[in-house]
Amino acid sequence: MTVSLHLFAFPVNLIVGLCIVFLGWKFRKMYRETYMTIALLLFIAVSLVQGFMPVHIAFTRTWPFVAVLSVFLIVLSSRLFLKFSLAGFGLWLALWAGMLGTADASVTHVMVPRNEYARTSLPFTLRLENFKVTRYVTGEPMEYRAEVSLQDINPAGDLPSRMSLPAEQEEARAENRDDSGDRRENVAERREEAQESRHEAPESRHEAPGSREKDSGSRAKDSGQRKNPVLKTLRVNHPVHFKGHQVYLMDYDAEKGDLTDYCIVMVTRQPWRWLIFAGILLLLAGALKTFFT
Repeated sequence: MTVSLHLFAFPVNLIVGLCIVFLGWKFRKMYRETYMTIALLLFIAVSLVQGFMPVHIAFTRTWPFVAVLSVFLIVLSSRLFLKFSLAGFGLWLALWAGMLGTADASVTHVMVPRNEYARTSLPFTLRLENFKVTRYVTGEPMEYRAEVSLQDINPAGDLPSRMSLPAEQEEARAENRDDSGDRRENVAERREEAQESRHEAPESRHEAPGSREKDSGSRAKDSGQRKNPVLKTLRVNHPVHFKGHQVYLMDYDAEKGDLTDYCIVMVTRQPWRWLIFAGILLLLAGALKTFFT
């Protein structure tokens, strides 16, 4: 009985939404207040059922709920075509966008490791750069924040290398960590390796004719496909926005604290959220207008 959301992804959901509007306009002359009352009672009933359902049961994605909500939207749109009200339109828009946008919404949980990029199904990947736990005087955690590097994934799907950040940024980041000793040694070792590679014997760097041009061309091509990483600071209940996604900090290794090897983030995407917010604002504005008039 569950709706297969992938079948109603954009643009199918938009077509369905326009059909709801058309049916509301088509049946506007048949509208009766009795129909509105019945549709509203049915919608309240399925909403109450949803409230008593266990969390793991997505009742809002079942056909009975979708059918009742669709009927309610059609009847409400018929009423709006006959007698427009700001609050009614706000309610209709919020429910309409919420129902149709579900097919395009996504929620992904990612374990973000330190010093290497995570493998994800997202169009970007993440790497933990630094983690800080602020504690009360009793030692209990008061707040924790993670500094995360976000990097586009190129069209080939390759993950960026571990040295995506310049060595200067790596060193500066290491100096700010509480365990700076070990991490500065790692940065120093990376710099020494980079310097040794620059001073290799000439014979070890002989290249075939034209190889330098090919290499520079491939680098230019890769740089065009992948931008530099973006550093963001995540805090609980303070998501950051990246590439149309919202990234929330969820958890970390509490035993290790600042030295945690990973953090867990939740990445959400809801392209229709602005229509939902607009509907809620119109609903509130209409309610205030009715109250003061």
